[in-house]
Amino acid sequence: AGAMASAFTGVSDHERAARQQADREAKLKAREDRVAALEKRAEDGAIDILGDGSFRSVKKVIEEASADGAALAMPGDRASVHYTGWLLEGGTDDKAAPVVTEALIAKAKAKPPFDSSRSRGKYFQFTLAGMQVIPGWDIGVATMRVGERAHLVVAPEQGYGASGAGGVIPPNAWLLFDVELVRAEAAETGGLSFTSSQAMAGIALVALMIYYVFIFPLLQKQRAFESPPDEDGALFSGDSEEL
Repeated sequence: AGAMASAFTGVSDHERAARQQADREAKLKAREDRVAALEKRAEDGAIDILGDGSFRSVKKVIEEASADGAALAMPGDRASVHYTGWLLEGGTDDKAAPVVTEALIAKAKAKPPFDSSRSRGKYFQFTLAGMQVIPGWDIGVATMRVGERAHLVVAPEQGYGASGAGGVIPPNAWLLFDVELVRAEAAETGGLSFTSSQAMAGIALVALMIYYVFIFPLLQKQRAFESPPDEDGALFSGDSEEL
């Protein structure tokens, strides 16, 4: 089966694994360089997560990742996070995010959060850059390392925009999140990277599709000519029941 899978994909399991690892390492190096180049605002140390110098949405680290060489979250990874979110006052329509001070955070946290995984006691999981969350999360969490905890200040256009959300988040709302990245696991690659069992299943599925799309209709036509319909017009033999 392994030889058939290799013939089907044109790449051995070992070669495929090596290519996948090399590809991930190259992407990780490029990602590390991009995150390292993000600007930090002098007033509060907040990082411009958009990378365009606007500081429209920012990250301010609460706790650095404790482990040396902690993994950087990558687009496509399955991320597990703990978070709490509040509405934030002080943002404007066309300017940078407000300076992230202790007073600003305390004022936001003085009101009940609009959502929290911590209150549910379960991590929230999503695919990074998979459009399963607001853009501010896809962008912001992708600047974090496993074990890191940070405040994300998200502008309306990277949040819920002019529509808001479900009566809980008003239109054009600025948001404050306390996010901890617990895990970031590489997703399985797609394309023509198959295991042996997947390759065998794929071959069987293609054969089945060929049979039903091409061969089965021809057999039915042949049967129709050899055994003309009975008086009820049925092409297939069998019992019928009147309604």
